[in-house]
Amino acid sequence: GGADVPSRPPVPLEQSRLLSGTKLRRSLVYLIAAALVLLAGTMAVRMALPPDPNARVAVETLPGLANTADAETTAVKWDVETGRTAIDVRESDGAVRRYFLEPADGGGLRIWGGDEAPADRR
Repeated sequence: GGADVPSRPPVPLEQSRLLSGTKLRRSLVYLIAAALVLLAGTMAVRMALPPDPNARVAVETLPGLANTADAETTAVKWDVETGRTAIDVRESDGAVRRYFLEPADGGGLRIWGGDEAPADRR
């Protein structure tokens, strides 16, 4: 006859290494999925928001403006009736000059101005 091999008692499911590893892996997968959903949702919300009307406008070039490195936009105003935009720019000499932009006939923009901006009274 064959020798009887003593059988081990069954391991309770709560103590099984296989299941605890599965729970850990499943938790990790859920955590990664939740992070990706949050990231995608945040990106979607940012893309859906309209641009900030009070954000700083970068000055790249304007007629009569020699040094744009120190130029800083102080105000941007849009006139609904004329479709014209006025931009006040503080230049390196400290003077604030007003430039006007409006749609050109052939497309693009027509830019003019550069005179000192009048002080706004509010």
